[in-house]
Amino acid sequence: MKKISRKKLRRRCVQPIHKIFQDCVKMGGTIHGNLFDQHAFIDRGSKILVVAHADTVFPNCTKYWGGIKRVYSPNLDDRLGVYLALDYLPVLGINVDVLITENEEMGQSTAKNFTTDKKYNWIVGLDRRGTECVTYDYDSEDWESALRDYFDIEYGKVSDISDMQDLKVSAFNLGIGYHSAHSKKCYCKLSELYEQLKTFKKFYFKNYNNFFSHSPRVIPYYPQRHWGEYGRDYIAPIPLNREYMEQDEADFPYFCSRGCRAVLDEDEVIEEDRVLLCCHCGQEVSKNNSFATICTAEGNFVFWCKECEKCLTDNELDLYNAIERCGICGNIPDLLHESEVGEEDLASPQEHLENFG
Repeated sequence: MKKISRKKLRRRCVQPIHKIFQDCVKMGGTIHGNLFDQHAFIDRGSKILVVAHADTVFPNCTKYWGGIKRVYSPNLDDRLGVYLALDYLPVLGINVDVLITENEEMGQSTAKNFTTDKKYNWIVGLDRRGTECVTYDYDSEDWESALRDYFDIEYGKVSDISDMQDLKVSAFNLGIGYHSAHSKKCYCKLSELYEQLKTFKKFYFKNYNNFFSHSPRVIPYYPQRHWGEYGRDYIAPIPLNREYMEQDEADFPYFCSRGCRAVLDEDEVIEEDRVLLCCHCGQEVSKNNSFATICTAEGNFVFWCKECEKCLTDNELDLYNAIERCGICGNIPDLLHESEVGEEDLASPQEHLENFG
């Protein structure tokens, strides 16, 4: 199998979203929707539609580095999928139509706005960790039977294709070998990626002309759950106060970077109940009168952030089911490797006594 172009993958990982959409136009595609609520569609005359999202958890991050067996970037979810859809699948001789969305990480994927007169045989999303695939509510017996001949089907909550049931065609989300999604340590195992694409190529040519129908279902939707499988539920897409780790990596020390600048173990961290944080400054916002909660004409709550001195809608809040606070100073600590904390960053015991008695 032909190797990926690391140069092109890096470019996709660090590109602003509007540049990706512009590239879609250069490839013969069209952009639909309003600014910040768009999707791009490229009709390549295929019976299969591939979907990937261009938004990321770290929109301003330009980090990318690669080794022989792995590549690393916080934006691999889902810029790896964007790269595969736009640049790599054609190299493998896999002809697909392409839909690139945004706002997926906010639980508001613009895939829901996609309409077409074309009748696809099936849809695949390229936005899944590891080597598994998920079908969400596209779980007809003939569809899952066809998939099981090639892939392991696992449980998943939501992605772009979850909002595409109105097309009345079956879909699945394919694992493309990345791990530690929604963290700055996100990486892709190239061996897993190549093996998945090798298997997908077989599935593609076997089922290219096979139509798999789907009957849409009406399902309650909770936008705050879109990061649930990573251990916490959020409304806002951008993490502010800590580097999010997988559950089996939760034993890293905490570093109180905004308060006493101490390295803390788990016994020194206090866990509180649900709180609301401003997604601009990270400070706590409350519903009580001292924070001047205002009810708008539409009946929606708007919260007042004293730090920013501005009103916030619920989409401008980070919702924490629980939050860890430093047991020394009460600030919110970061979760970091010890190696990332230099000696010059640490406060001395005397400074602890002087500042926090």
